[in-house]
Amino acid sequence: MFSNAVGLRRLFNRAASPVLLVAALGCSSGSVAPSPQKSAEQAANSAPRPAARERDRAEESALPEKAADVDGPVAGLLERFAVNRDSFRTLHVVESRTETFTRDYYLAKARNIERNLELPGHSEAEKATSLAQAEEYRKRATSPILSRFVQDFRTDRDQFQSRTPRGAVDPQTWKSPDDPVRPETLSTAYKDVTIYSFNPSWERPLRVWPGTSPAGRSSYGMIYSKKVRGQWDFEAREAFWFPALAVTTREWGAQKWHPIDEFFAGLGGRFGGFSSDTGGRYRLLKDEKIGDVSTAVVQQVLLRNTGVKPEQGGEMQQRWVWKAWIDRNRGCLPTRMELRTGLALDGRVLYEGSLEEVVEVTDIRAVEGAGFYPAAGEVRTYDTDPNWDGRWLTFEELFAGKEQSMPKAVLATTTTWNVIELEANRPLDEETFALRFPDDIGIFDDGQIVERLEPSPAVQPGEQAPEWRVAGWTDGKSRKLSDFRGHVVVLDFWGIWCGPCRRALPVVDRLQEKYREKGVVVLSIHNAGSKAPEPQRTIEALKIGIPVGIDAGKFIETSETVARYGVRGFPTHIIIDRNGTVRFNSGIVGDESAAAERWESAARALEIPWPIDAGLPADVPSTRFNDLLERLISDEVELALKTAETP
Repeated sequence: MFSNAVGLRRLFNRAASPVLLVAALGCSSGSVAPSPQKSAEQAANSAPRPAARERDRAEESALPEKAADVDGPVAGLLERFAVNRDSFRTLHVVESRTETFTRDYYLAKARNIERNLELPGHSEAEKATSLAQAEEYRKRATSPILSRFVQDFRTDRDQFQSRTPRGAVDPQTWKSPDDPVRPETLSTAYKDVTIYSFNPSWERPLRVWPGTSPAGRSSYGMIYSKKVRGQWDFEAREAFWFPALAVTTREWGAQKWHPIDEFFAGLGGRFGGFSSDTGGRYRLLKDEKIGDVSTAVVQQVLLRNTGVKPEQGGEMQQRWVWKAWIDRNRGCLPTRMELRTGLALDGRVLYEGSLEEVVEVTDIRAVEGAGFYPAAGEVRTYDTDPNWDGRWLTFEELFAGKEQSMPKAVLATTTTWNVIELEANRPLDEETFALRFPDDIGIFDDGQIVERLEPSPAVQPGEQAPEWRVAGWTDGKSRKLSDFRGHVVVLDFWGIWCGPCRRALPVVDRLQEKYREKGVVVLSIHNAGSKAPEPQRTIEALKIGIPVGIDAGKFIETSETVARYGVRGFPTHIIIDRNGTVRFNSGIVGDESAAAERWESAARALEIPWPIDAGLPADVPSTRFNDLLERLISDEVELALKTAETP
């Protein structure tokens, strides 16, 4: 939304055949500084994240993506910016935005089309289509557009979720529902909210909930696995954007990045599509005092190859020049940024470009428990004056040394951002990022409708346990339920996206050690859809010794074993006796008062106060909960062991 490609529109030709360049700036991001100490609550309540995420982030930690030419003083500024950015380990931002398209924006678009048509090489059909488009832009110029948006954005630096309201709302008063994002709340609390959720542990990481239909009927879920040039091509530009300091992986794509993150990432090309890149060359130009603010004026030059090679030799390059006034005392955040574009041949400047973009940061806020945050500002983009009567020079003229007469730049768009609510380094509900869809809606997988599995009712005590169907076990072995006839089997249904599941894994592991000699087998079944190594890395990080089966299916909603056992929530623990009969299912609540009484009774037996969270730090109830869970499952295992095997 910040980065509409007003872009570089420069006509040049090879042997009088014109080519229209349309591009805009973009980058990738990384981190170079260690993050601040985790809170006690996070350290106690969170099992280690999948090792692959830490590995991927380490690979992306270079700043910038390609080795940039950075002088010493600027390197220090970049590192201090990274330290400030990484002080926001989790980020929850509610932000309003306004976007204005001026009359000149549409007139410039129309005039650029008409200039292109003045050049040879267009068919009559192309001319007719282009002229119709130009006329449409001129009609729009009679009523410039002002749009208002609001977004609730959450990220833990690995995954993110964006929530935006459907329809017109007051950005200053809209608030995302407080209900947890769960299958049962999507069509109720979130029926008027569009949700984008990205979870890198899934094979298909991007999930979208568009809300319910205007008639109130159940909607559909969308799952994506395809990328464009190695990045996610996020659709519907008005749907969401990345707030400042939110981007941590180049995989997220660059189209919706905040310009501050673009500048510090050190690489150009918002829309990519070119043959090769050169890293940004940073230079400290001078120190400058603006009012009471001490700034360092830093220039970044980006060259991007176009793949166009004139007959005269060499390769044409787009040249992007950022200039930023960096506040040395407030997180090395820029207070102002300017972007100009031009054209080069193998690094030799053919002409300096016009002003393309100006960023003004009007509010830098100190955030408790973190660093400084750019809480408000404005982005202005510029385009060629539609009344300019000049022309762009040909290659031959530029090579001959003729100087390009630059047109006046006119204001095209203005985008403002204003942070309404900001929280940093507070634990986020991890299950939120999974964005599981309700059972009664359709799912589009990369645009193709998916036949969903009809889940069975939850298996009841006394019923025969169905055979599981897994895609494979992490240790490479093959297992069937029938292989364990004569053994008591404990099944742990879980997912790495589920915090309580990860915290309960040590309990399951202790049960295996406790009952191994008594013929009890403990197996873990992970939902479908996760990248195969991820669950294994998680249990290895926790030093868990139980085998993990990856459920059959493309994603969590098509997990076959989960459907056969009627699992509705995670974690779920099911105990099967020596005869293959279900003896216990933790997913069946039944009489809530009776269930609560069982928990309280177990707490008394362990001399644990009840309720377990009364007046205690957050990490203590988690430990006590695991103790209670172990006691309750142990009791059920003991009962199952007393069941004689039927001949």
